[in-house]
Amino acid sequence: MSCRPHSKSAVSPRSWSFSFLASAGSGDREHAVWKFDGSVVSNAMIGALRDKAVTCVSGTAFDPFLDTSGESFCNTQGGCDNFKYTDSGCNGTNAWVLTLDDDSHYCRAAFKLGAATGSGNCGAVDWGFLDDCDCNDEGGELYFR
Repeated sequence: MSCRPHSKSAVSPRSWSFSFLASAGSGDREHAVWKFDGSVVSNAMIGALRDKAVTCVSGTAFDPFLDTSGESFCNTQGGCDNFKYTDSGCNGTNAWVLTLDDDSHYCRAAFKLGAATGSGNCGAVDWGFLDDCDCNDEGGELYFR
């Protein structure tokens, strides 16, 4: 199957398997890399990124095997054990959000895009990559293969 950049569908075929995920903060040149391991959080991430499967899960910590970040994100706070890709019904979410963190709120996310929730809520627009507790902290990228 060929990849056509301007096709209407950005969903990867279910036959494709992914091994790694990387989150990079563009402002500070830091990054972290995870190996998908078959855990609940890992499988939910693959489903969301590959199939656009809506989810809200909590499981055992899914922490990176490589981390060059100086910020205190979820892997230093008990583990990256919460993942959500949803538009409602997940811990108070009422707009689209994609996030991996330690408690399904806005703080200490490995990555967060959309409407994060929680005490000190950043509002309907929030983003961060390898983030401590800032709102609209920094740009970044996600890579998976």
